[in-house]
Amino acid sequence: MNIYNKKSEELPKTLGRFFWHFIKKQPLAFTVFFVAPIAMVLENNAIPYSLKMIIDALGGHSGEENIFSAVAPALWLGGGAWFALIVILRLQNWWQGYVIPRFQADVRMSVMEYLSRQSYHYFSNQMAGGLANKVNDLPRALDSIFNIITWYAIAAFASIIVALILMCTINYWFAVILLSWIIFQLYISYRLSKKVDQYAKENAEDKSQLSGKIVDSLSNSSVVKLFARSRDELAYISASQNMEVQSNKKLSIYMNIFRLYLDIPVTVMLVAMVYFLLTFWNKKLITTGDLVFIFN
Repeated sequence: MNIYNKKSEELPKTLGRFFWHFIKKQPLAFTVFFVAPIAMVLENNAIPYSLKMIIDALGGHSGEENIFSAVAPALWLGGGAWFALIVILRLQNWWQGYVIPRFQADVRMSVMEYLSRQSYHYFSNQMAGGLANKVNDLPRALDSIFNIITWYAIAAFASIIVALILMCTINYWFAVILLSWIIFQLYISYRLSKKVDQYAKENAEDKSQLSGKIVDSLSNSSVVKLFARSRDELAYISASQNMEVQSNKKLSIYMNIFRLYLDIPVTVMLVAMVYFLLTFWNKKLITTGDLVFIFN
């Protein structure tokens, strides 16, 4: 299907529906993108668990037994996980190179078609440079958000579920500590993310306005020079630049506060983990391999 010859249609206004409007055109392709990040379980869980198996095998090794026979299951697990991970990641990257450019082109042309139906009054109140900047940045921004959802959210969720299961097989207290940290982390993120989102939107809008004014000024440079209006243009752009600086500073400060709040439960979790690890290891309740696995 030619993505440039489409029937006119209204674009959804919310982010989730906007995503779905384009994803549903390639359901199989994007299903692969949502499933592939689960492979990170191999790197985050399977390979560290194989290391635990190797350490435990070495710790219980007797001189008569062949060392390679003792660690063979762990080597098969770790090597197989690594090979499968590489194959899945490379196939996913190849598939992404085929699908994402079409997705971005579809978004870009759909937005351009939507803008072409706007009224004269709309364009008289919008800067051409600002609109061009948004049309150009939108597909890349959607791609970045999609990567965050898949390779951070889905991959992290799958790895956490497997980690909790494996920790329960070692000692349920470690799973309790990890789960408590996750709950507190999500709660803090939820409470503070609204302010981050607000400041990020303000800064993004200021950046877009600044970029639009710069583009428009450069596009009209011959007229500006003809009427000796360079100082006025610079003052006009400088005012927009000052607004961008202020919103950028506000966003950076709040992001640092946000990260500081997130550091608190992480620190508590690490202290609790180390205490229980050393205590249980000293009481022979866990093996050295268990200790190394949980540290990883």
